[in-house]
Amino acid sequence: MTDHYAALAKRLLEQDEAMQLASAATCYALLESGSIRRHASHALLCGREVPATELVLLLEGSLEVSTEGSDGRRSILWYIPAGQWVNLISLIDGRGSVHDIRTHTEAVALHVPRTAFLQALRADAGFSMAMLKILCQRSRMFYENMAMDALLPLRSRVARMLTLLMGQYGRPKEGGVEIDLKISQDELAAMLAVSRHSLNRELKALQEQGLISIAYSHITVRDVESLHAQIVPAAGG
Repeated sequence: MTDHYAALAKRLLEQDEAMQLASAATCYALLESGSIRRHASHALLCGREVPATELVLLLEGSLEVSTEGSDGRRSILWYIPAGQWVNLISLIDGRGSVHDIRTHTEAVALHVPRTAFLQALRADAGFSMAMLKILCQRSRMFYENMAMDALLPLRSRVARMLTLLMGQYGRPKEGGVEIDLKISQDELAAMLAVSRHSLNRELKALQEQGLISIAYSHITVRDVESLHAQIVPAAGG
């Protein structure tokens, strides 16, 4: 591990709320057993239905979690930012991965062997609770997304998705908050399971209202409160 990324991995673990439950010895063991690797963009880290062999902590860049159908269409679940663990489900139950996990950008990650991960689970109840907490957080998000997809009209769903992306990738700039994630309309449409045409219509409407601006696959939220207001009425709030 290079000194820079080793220090970054240590800092990310220390800053992770869930990992506060794990012992310092466990965190040290994970860092020592892991290897840091650099990946090109769009590289497949773990394929759907293929058992994962490593716990992966993303140190730099972003990951795409998606599923591709037999007809070539993709459903994108989310874009994972730095500081997040992936492959938890497959490592715990020993079965194939639920989704394809690819690098969305160039990325650097800490790869921890499954044996070291399972040893940490057995030896440290606090680490086990940390992993359960992370899985619970993701389950809540997944089930909430399912409910909102069923209940909200498309414009509210688009506004909600942009708000969620802003929460993880938002970067304040003059005149608004830029979503610091390069994402095409095709990719955003795949996140919402709608056609690009339908998405484009809703984005144009939000842009005409002065709520967002779009340039070079980057979206800037110009009016955070008004964008959020697009969600609340339809949700019954």
